[in-house]
Formats: sequence, C-alpha cells, structure tokens
Amino acid sequence: MSLEKYALSAPQPYYLEYPVKHDPRYGYGKPPHARLYEIVNRNRAAYRHTLESFLQFKEDFLGIALEIPPESPEPCWFNNWLGALDSVTLFSLLCLHNPERYFEIGSG
Repeated sequence: MSLEKYALSAPQPYYLEYPVKHDPRYGYGKPPHARLYEIVNRNRAAYRHTLESFLQFKEDFLGIALEIPPESPEPCWFNNWLGALDSVTLFSLLCLHNPERYFEIGSG
C-alpha cells in the first residue's frame, strides 16, 4: 500500500528575507544532538514500556478506517488534525489512566 497520497504538501511557498540551509544539523549520518540524546536515552526503557503498553489496544486501532468521507463524524487515521502516533498515544493514555478530567489545550 502506498501512502504517498497522504503526504502533506505545502499549499504555498514561503518567502523569507534570508537564505535557508536545508541540511540537518544532527542525525541523518551526523552525530545526534548530545544533550537531547542524553535526556531521551536516560528514560528510553520507560518510553519503550509505555509504547509497548499501547499494544493491548491493537484491536481497537485495527477497527479504525484509514480514511473516510470528510462529512463523516467517525475517526480515521489520515486526517488533517491529529497524526496517527498522537492518536494512538492519546487513546491509549486515556484508557490506561482513566482520568476524571481531560483538558485539551489547542493552538488556535
């Protein structure tokens, strides 16, 4: 299955007053950012455990369509609001912790 049609494309170019260097500073054949790597690596086992705990909801995730008509109120994996990993994480953490309240703070 090709996921090309789900790739985000820029709706318009951005023009800046300064040149943009597109080469990554870290990773992609270069060493990682040392301080960030240290911070993430310190809790790598806990992150793995958390992500693996999401697997118990696999059947729930398999029941979600890849895409749906825009007018449908049903969830789908490819949408304009929330990425798949974010969706899996939000669903799983809510199921695992069953908070009394959930606050969503948006950006606009």
